[in-house]
Amino acid sequence: MTERSLGEVSALVKRAVRGAGYDWGVCEDCAAAACWLIGCGLEGIQVLAAFLSRGDAGNSTPGALRISNLQLISAENRNLNPLYAGTALTDHCHLIVENRAFTVTNLGSPLLTAGFIGAHGAASGRRYLVTWGEVTMIGGADGGLLQGEPVDLLTASTVKLICKRAAEEVPLPGSKPVSRPSINSDDWAFLEALAGRTYAPATDASRMSGAGPSEG
Repeated sequence: MTERSLGEVSALVKRAVRGAGYDWGVCEDCAAAACWLIGCGLEGIQVLAAFLSRGDAGNSTPGALRISNLQLISAENRNLNPLYAGTALTDHCHLIVENRAFTVTNLGSPLLTAGFIGAHGAASGRRYLVTWGEVTMIGGADGGLLQGEPVDLLTASTVKLICKRAAEEVPLPGSKPVSRPSINSDDWAFLEALAGRTYAPATDASRMSGAGPSEG
Protein backbone atom coordinates (compact mmCIF):
# COMPACT_ATOMS: atom_id res chain seq x y z
CA MET A 1 0.00 0.00 0.00
CA THR A 2 1.08 3.57 -0.61
CA GLU A 3 -0.26 6.78 0.94
CA ARG A 4 -1.00 9.67 -1.40
CA SER A 5 -2.74 13.01 -1.03
CA LEU A 6 -6.06 13.60 -2.75
CA GLY A 7 -4.27 16.15 -4.92
CA GLU A 8 -1.85 13.47 -6.08
CA VAL A 9 -4.74 11.07 -6.70
CA SER A 10 -6.60 13.64 -8.79
CA ALA A 11 -3.53 14.55 -10.83
CA LEU A 12 -2.61 10.93 -11.54
CA VAL A 13 -6.15 9.88 -12.47
CA LYS A 14 -6.39 12.75 -14.97
CA ARG A 15 -3.12 11.74 -16.64
CA ALA A 16 -3.84 8.00 -16.53
CA VAL A 17 -7.30 8.36 -18.09
CA ARG A 18 -5.81 10.66 -20.72
CA GLY A 19 -3.14 8.05 -21.39
CA ALA A 20 -5.92 5.49 -21.86
CA GLY A 21 -7.30 7.57 -24.73
CA TYR A 22 -10.00 9.83 -23.25
CA ASP A 23 -10.39 13.56 -23.77
CA TRP A 24 -9.55 15.98 -20.98
CA GLY A 25 -13.17 16.66 -20.03
CA VAL A 26 -13.74 12.99 -19.20
CA CYS A 27 -10.37 12.89 -17.42
CA GLU A 28 -11.27 15.74 -15.09
CA ASP A 29 -14.72 14.32 -14.33
CA CYS A 30 -13.19 10.90 -13.65
CA ALA A 31 -10.67 12.42 -11.23
CA ALA A 32 -13.52 14.07 -9.31
CA ALA A 33 -15.43 10.77 -9.30
CA ALA A 34 -12.45 8.80 -7.97
CA CYS A 35 -11.83 11.33 -5.19
CA TRP A 36 -15.53 11.36 -4.26
CA LEU A 37 -15.54 7.57 -3.97
CA ILE A 38 -12.40 7.66 -1.82
CA GLY A 39 -14.09 10.26 0.39
CA CYS A 40 -16.90 7.76 0.94
CA GLY A 41 -14.40 5.10 2.00
CA LEU A 42 -14.62 3.22 -1.32
CA GLU A 43 -11.93 1.85 -3.61
CA GLY A 44 -12.16 4.42 -6.37
CA ILE A 45 -8.63 3.71 -7.61
CA GLN A 46 -9.06 -0.06 -7.48
CA VAL A 47 -12.20 -0.09 -9.61
CA LEU A 48 -10.74 2.43 -12.09
CA ALA A 49 -7.53 0.43 -12.51
CA ALA A 50 -9.53 -2.78 -12.94
CA PHE A 51 -11.68 -1.21 -15.65
CA LEU A 52 -8.79 0.34 -17.57
CA SER A 53 -6.77 -2.87 -17.34
CA ARG A 54 -9.49 -4.71 -19.26
CA GLY A 55 -8.77 -2.54 -22.29
CA ASP A 56 -12.37 -1.39 -22.63
CA ALA A 57 -11.29 2.22 -23.15
CA GLY A 58 -10.21 1.62 -26.72
CA ASN A 59 -13.34 -0.33 -27.62
CA SER A 60 -15.97 2.32 -27.03
CA THR A 61 -16.75 5.91 -27.96
CA PRO A 62 -19.25 8.53 -26.78
CA GLY A 63 -21.17 7.74 -29.96
CA ALA A 64 -21.85 4.24 -28.61
CA LEU A 65 -24.35 5.78 -26.16
CA ARG A 66 -27.95 6.46 -27.09
CA ILE A 67 -30.31 8.51 -24.91
CA SER A 68 -34.07 8.20 -25.39
CA ASN A 69 -36.91 8.82 -22.92
CA LEU A 70 -34.53 8.95 -19.94
CA GLN A 71 -32.91 5.70 -20.98
CA LEU A 72 -29.19 5.36 -21.64
CA ILE A 73 -28.44 2.33 -23.76
CA SER A 74 -25.62 0.98 -25.90
CA ALA A 75 -25.71 1.38 -29.66
CA GLU A 76 -23.19 -1.46 -29.86
CA ASN A 77 -23.24 -5.09 -28.78
CA ARG A 78 -21.18 -4.53 -25.63
CA ASN A 79 -21.49 -3.05 -22.16
CA LEU A 80 -21.63 0.72 -21.89
CA ASN A 81 -18.36 2.41 -20.99
CA PRO A 82 -18.85 3.67 -17.38
CA LEU A 83 -16.81 6.85 -17.94
CA TYR A 84 -18.83 7.93 -20.97
CA ALA A 85 -22.01 6.85 -19.19
CA GLY A 86 -21.01 8.96 -16.19
CA THR A 87 -20.43 12.09 -18.24
CA ALA A 88 -23.66 11.54 -20.18
CA LEU A 89 -25.70 11.15 -16.99
CA THR A 90 -24.23 14.22 -15.32
CA ASP A 91 -24.88 16.23 -18.49
CA HIS A 92 -28.55 15.18 -18.38
CA CYS A 93 -29.21 15.09 -14.63
CA HIS A 94 -31.26 18.26 -14.96
CA LEU A 95 -33.94 16.13 -16.66
CA ILE A 96 -34.42 14.09 -13.48
CA VAL A 97 -37.28 15.85 -11.70
CA GLU A 98 -39.93 14.70 -9.23
CA ASN A 99 -40.35 10.94 -9.62
CA ARG A 100 -38.59 10.61 -12.96
CA ALA A 101 -35.48 8.42 -13.22
CA PHE A 102 -32.72 7.64 -15.67
CA THR A 103 -32.26 3.97 -16.52
CA VAL A 104 -28.91 2.69 -17.80
CA THR A 105 -28.82 -0.81 -19.26
CA ASN A 106 -25.83 -3.13 -19.66
CA LEU A 107 -23.30 -0.92 -17.89
CA GLY A 108 -19.69 -1.80 -17.20
CA SER A 109 -18.13 -1.05 -13.75
CA PRO A 110 -21.22 0.70 -12.32
CA LEU A 111 -19.36 1.98 -9.25
CA LEU A 112 -17.37 4.30 -11.52
CA THR A 113 -20.55 5.77 -13.00
CA ALA A 114 -21.96 6.14 -9.48
CA GLY A 115 -18.84 8.13 -8.58
CA PHE A 116 -19.52 10.56 -11.42
CA ILE A 117 -23.07 11.06 -10.14
CA GLY A 118 -21.94 11.48 -6.54
CA ALA A 119 -19.30 14.04 -7.49
CA HIS A 120 -21.83 15.91 -9.63
CA GLY A 121 -24.29 15.97 -6.73
CA ALA A 122 -21.59 17.30 -4.42
CA ALA A 123 -20.71 20.07 -6.89
CA SER A 124 -24.30 21.02 -7.72
CA GLY A 125 -25.77 20.78 -4.23
CA ARG A 126 -28.24 18.07 -5.26
CA ARG A 127 -28.84 14.55 -4.00
CA TYR A 128 -29.18 11.50 -6.19
CA LEU A 129 -30.29 7.95 -5.47
CA VAL A 130 -28.50 5.33 -7.56
CA THR A 131 -29.24 1.60 -7.48
CA TRP A 132 -27.85 -1.47 -9.23
CA GLY A 133 -27.95 -5.12 -8.20
CA GLU A 134 -28.27 -5.09 -4.41
CA VAL A 135 -26.51 -1.73 -4.09
CA THR A 136 -28.13 1.53 -3.00
CA MET A 137 -26.21 4.80 -3.13
CA ILE A 138 -27.25 8.29 -2.06
CA GLY A 139 -24.79 11.01 -2.99
CA GLY A 140 -24.80 14.75 -2.65
CA ALA A 141 -23.13 17.85 -1.32
CA ASP A 142 -23.25 16.62 2.27
CA GLY A 143 -21.55 13.30 1.64
CA GLY A 144 -22.58 9.87 0.49
CA LEU A 145 -24.23 6.72 1.74
CA LEU A 146 -23.61 3.50 -0.13
CA GLN A 147 -24.86 0.11 0.96
CA GLY A 148 -24.41 -3.26 -0.68
CA GLU A 149 -22.37 -6.42 -0.87
CA PRO A 150 -18.78 -6.20 -2.20
CA VAL A 151 -19.66 -8.56 -5.04
CA ASP A 152 -22.16 -5.99 -6.35
CA LEU A 153 -20.14 -2.91 -5.45
CA LEU A 154 -17.11 -4.04 -7.44
CA THR A 155 -18.92 -5.96 -10.18
CA ALA A 156 -17.53 -5.63 -13.70
CA SER A 157 -21.01 -5.05 -15.15
CA THR A 158 -24.68 -4.73 -14.30
CA VAL A 159 -27.82 -5.25 -16.33
CA LYS A 160 -29.50 -2.11 -15.01
CA LEU A 161 -28.57 1.03 -13.08
CA ILE A 162 -31.25 3.52 -12.04
CA CYS A 163 -30.58 7.14 -11.08
CA LYS A 164 -33.16 9.54 -9.63
CA ARG A 165 -33.35 12.46 -7.22
CA ALA A 166 -33.10 11.50 -3.54
CA ALA A 167 -35.28 12.80 -0.72
CA GLU A 168 -33.58 15.63 1.14
CA GLU A 169 -34.67 14.33 4.55
CA VAL A 170 -32.57 11.17 4.29
CA PRO A 171 -29.62 11.63 6.71
CA LEU A 172 -26.15 11.23 5.23
CA PRO A 173 -23.00 10.52 7.25
CA GLY A 174 -20.96 13.15 5.44
CA SER A 175 -17.72 12.66 3.55
CA LYS A 176 -14.89 11.16 5.53
CA PRO A 177 -12.01 13.55 6.23
CA VAL A 178 -9.52 11.64 4.08
CA SER A 179 -6.32 13.58 3.46
CA ARG A 180 -3.90 10.79 2.54
CA PRO A 181 -5.76 7.66 1.45
CA SER A 182 -3.98 4.31 1.27
CA ILE A 183 -3.81 3.07 -2.32
CA ASN A 184 -2.87 -0.39 -3.54
CA SER A 185 0.69 -0.08 -4.85
CA ASP A 186 0.04 -2.23 -7.93
CA ASP A 187 -3.00 -0.14 -8.90
CA TRP A 188 -0.99 3.05 -8.43
CA ALA A 189 1.89 1.71 -10.55
CA PHE A 190 -0.54 0.68 -13.30
CA LEU A 191 -2.06 4.18 -13.43
CA GLU A 192 1.43 5.71 -13.44
CA ALA A 193 2.28 3.59 -16.47
CA LEU A 194 -0.81 4.86 -18.29
CA ALA A 195 0.01 8.44 -17.28
CA GLY A 196 3.49 7.97 -18.71
CA ARG A 197 1.98 7.77 -22.19
CA THR A 198 1.10 11.47 -21.97
CA TYR A 199 4.68 12.62 -21.45
CA ALA A 200 6.68 13.37 -24.58
CA PRO A 201 10.22 11.94 -24.47
CA ALA A 202 13.05 14.43 -24.25
CA THR A 203 14.89 15.11 -27.51
CA ASP A 204 18.12 16.92 -28.32
CA ALA A 205 16.05 19.73 -29.84
CA SER A 206 13.90 20.12 -26.71
CA ARG A 207 16.99 20.17 -24.50
CA MET A 208 18.62 22.84 -26.69
CA SER A 209 15.46 24.96 -26.51
CA GLY A 210 15.45 24.87 -22.74
CA ALA A 211 12.49 22.51 -22.29
CA GLY A 212 12.47 20.32 -19.21
CA PRO A 213 14.12 20.81 -15.82
CA SER A 214 16.91 23.32 -15.53
CA GLU A 215 20.33 22.47 -14.20
CA GLY A 216 22.19 24.30 -11.51
